[in-house]
Amino acid sequence: MNGATSLAIFTGIMNSTAYQRILQKHLKPFVRKAYPGGHRFWQDNDPKHVSKSTKAWMEENNIHHFPTPAESPDMNVIENVWADLKYHIRRRVKPQNKAQLIHGIKDYWSSLTVEKCQRFIKHIFKVIPAVILRKGAASGY
Repeated sequence: MNGATSLAIFTGIMNSTAYQRILQKHLKPFVRKAYPGGHRFWQDNDPKHVSKSTKAWMEENNIHHFPTPAESPDMNVIENVWADLKYHIRRRVKPQNKAQLIHGIKDYWSSLTVEKCQRFIKHIFKVIPAVILRKGAASGY
């Protein structure tokens, strides 16, 4: 648990190829530096994340993907990051234009300390028993 990757802000529609370029530029250097002994990359089941070409790219680039069940935001750590980011933008930044929005996103991302990332990751251990009790249904967390 070594904190957040560098931030990639893009415009337009993302497809598998664009996603792979972002992984190449931001994820690979982060993994190489922060996790030289091994890693697990966690993402959701968005089509660009699980496409044949993205799976092949990950295999070719030694990115070890942690598969998650379909439709399982409770089991995906990044969902907590997105919720916290949205709260930051709506409650603290309140952007009036694109430049303010981008500045707010960058401000939030710079606040993602190792400790904050660890809290998000450790939250999954609270969620897993609740998901099991509910036989895979939403945990309520």
